[in-house]
Order: sequence, then C-alpha cells, then structure tokens
Amino acid sequence: MALFSQAVRAQIDLHCHMIPASYLEAVKAHGMEMDELFPIPEWKATAHLEFASPLTA
Repeated sequence: MALFSQAVRAQIDLHCHMIPASYLEAVKAHGMEMDELFPIPEWKATAHLEFASPLTA
C-alpha cells in the first residue's frame, strides 16, 4: 500500500493552540512563562474567531 497518493492536492493546515486561563495561571505561578523564550499569549475564543474570520471567507 502506498503511503502517499500520487495525486497532488493543495492542503491548508488549520489549527490553533488554545491556552486555557487556568493553565496560564499555573505556568505563571511556577515562573515558567518564558520557558519557550517568548511570553505565552492570553487566548480568547472571540479574538481567535475574529482573527480567523477573513481566512474562512
């Protein structure tokens, strides 16, 4: 069985990384907010949908 189809298809990866407030609070409580070398952003569903809206048109 072939792992990949020979047909070429355009694919767009649509996903997000949701960061719940409780997780962000725990990270900050342990002084780990810069572990990835950049601050972890606050995640809000409304802001995410606003940002993604033009992409779904």
